[in-house]
Amino acid sequence: MHARLGAADPAAAAVILPSNGRRIVRALEVMEITGRPFAASLPDRQPVYDALQIGLDRTPDDLDDRVDERVHRMFAAGLVREVRELERRGLRSGLTASRALGYAQVLRMFDGELPETEVVDVTARATRRFVRRQRSWFRRGTTRSSGSTPPVTTCWPPRSPSADPRFRRPCGQTRLLVK
Repeated sequence: MHARLGAADPAAAAVILPSNGRRIVRALEVMEITGRPFAASLPDRQPVYDALQIGLDRTPDDLDDRVDERVHRMFAAGLVREVRELERRGLRSGLTASRALGYAQVLRMFDGELPETEVVDVTARATRRFVRRQRSWFRRGTTRSSGSTPPVTTCWPPRSPSADPRFRRPCGQTRLLVK
């Protein structure tokens, strides 16, 4: 299908991955309905302002470990209690807050759609998917990627003997991304 898109609209094929079947089908549908190339309907990726974006990146395994740790700390710190209180105050009527990572999974648990024993793991999986999407977005257009910069050992917050042990993080390898 990607070859068909490439023949009909090379510009669209250049920005849609061959593995993204849903976007390929959508592009072909738009072209059939409108009679125009799909690329003509894509947003212009030219930035409105000159800007330098700087980000820090870690290995996927390190990010997964950090997500798992963070999700467990959220639940240990009372996420279920927080969602129960927010639900009482109208959380479900909000369009975005009720779909936030953590809140959405706890609400599903309240509704009986998700067993209590699985809510932490489901929240961690959803958060890892979100992290992958964020990394993918940020990598688009980077001029220096994680493969071209040396790793830097980082600790945040900085370790100190007096630091609260609940907030200590292990050091890890971080790569600088410049966009």
